[in-house]
Amino acid sequence: SLHIWLALPEPWRAEELQQQARQEGVAITTAQPFLVEQSAMPRRVRISLGAEPDLARLASGLDVLSQLLGEAPPPMLEIAY
Repeated sequence: SLHIWLALPEPWRAEELQQQARQEGVAITTAQPFLVEQSAMPRRVRISLGAEPDLARLASGLDVLSQLLGEAPPPMLEIAY
């Protein structure tokens, strides 16, 4: 397959992982663009395995994701009203 869907562990959300990965130079996609109905966002990200022809860079990107998921996500900002 040219891509995989990765289920995220608690308490990660797809948007948080996408943002953190982007800061590390790794591009992933949330499930949102693939949803037919805009209901609750699945806690999954899509990882393209065929987009990077350099296998060493692909492995490095997967290592970054593994390291990020081994940590707690950054704290969410609270908005007081």
